[in-house]
Amino acid sequence: MRDLIDPSMIGKIPCVNHANREATTSCNSCGSRLCDRCAYLLGELEFCESCAPEGAISREHDEDYEAIPVVHVEDAEVGRPAMSSRVLSFLVDTLVAALFGIGLAALLAMFAGGVGHKTTYQFVRDTHRMHFWIYWPVYFLATLTYHTLTVGITGQTFGKYIAGIIVLNPDGTVVTTRQALIRALGQVISLLPLGLGFAHAFRSDDGDTWHDKMSGTMTFRYQDTT
Repeated sequence: MRDLIDPSMIGKIPCVNHANREATTSCNSCGSRLCDRCAYLLGELEFCESCAPEGAISREHDEDYEAIPVVHVEDAEVGRPAMSSRVLSFLVDTLVAALFGIGLAALLAMFAGGVGHKTTYQFVRDTHRMHFWIYWPVYFLATLTYHTLTVGITGQTFGKYIAGIIVLNPDGTVVTTRQALIRALGQVISLLPLGLGFAHAFRSDDGDTWHDKMSGTMTFRYQDTT
């Protein structure tokens, strides 16, 4: 398994165009991570080349550098992950979400109990109200943020790290934050109709889920050796 070309990039967020340069900013429009040489400036705002509006000024762009993939998809040892790995990743991330949910529910119950209730009915009533109006929105935003940031920054949630898989573009390059967000939202759509979007990976030849197709991403086998 080949890793990033430049060892100095270990532990750093790479530029979407130059995998051997650290990202120092991001596109104000699409969220793509950029190094200080390939951003286009318009006032105080910075854009990538695709989103740069008319009048934006280009910083120095070194054409000798190309987008360097994290994995080389033509290598037979890379390949797509086994379904067992994807199931393991899903189960681990579900456990992470469940543990967070239990902790959040406990905090809400403590808050409801601390307000002061004359009867058990009042305690249960207020707890259920907070559970609906506070618990689910907070829980949804927290899990959405978890999947967006982990995939957007490293390509791996905790579950994917354990299972040895990574989310990348079809050419093996890193995904953008926007792709990670679309993928995270797409997971909700994949899950709602009895999990058919996830099951699609088992039935399709390409092994992609609905949210993979929505975000234009693919999963690969990956073992971080750093």
